[in-house]
Amino acid sequence: MLRKDARMPRSPLLVALAAVAMFLVGCGGTSKIRGKVVPGPVGVTTVVASDDERLQNPGIGGVEVALLRDTGPRGGGVIAKVVSDETGAFEIPLGRGQHPGGAVVVRVQGDSIYSAHTRSFLPSGGKHLLCTAVERAKSPDS
Repeated sequence: MLRKDARMPRSPLLVALAAVAMFLVGCGGTSKIRGKVVPGPVGVTTVVASDDERLQNPGIGGVEVALLRDTGPRGGGVIAKVVSDETGAFEIPLGRGQHPGGAVVVRVQGDSIYSAHTRSFLPSGGKHLLCTAVERAKSPDS
């Protein structure tokens, strides 16, 4: 029979509560959308696995990749935007509350390519955005 003043040790309870709190804080943190801009026959953005061989292709640097709210054919307000590095790679950080949850419009534009807008869902689980872009013809002077 248990005595009235018998107490359960609080250590396991405190450890469990601390673990739950750390998990919840981690869920509300930032996330990163990784991808690459590569030349292709059509300007379109798709979600691909991180081991997709097209991510190894030479990329296009200096291209702006923007995530827009999906409010119409050309998108709405800017959620986030970055410029691809010299290899064509980019990483878009999304702060707490920035992840749209639904579809977005991915806008890819730059001086060396034709602009493209694609409605897409953002990648998850280690997947990447692959942005194929049609390169503009280079003038003989460049």
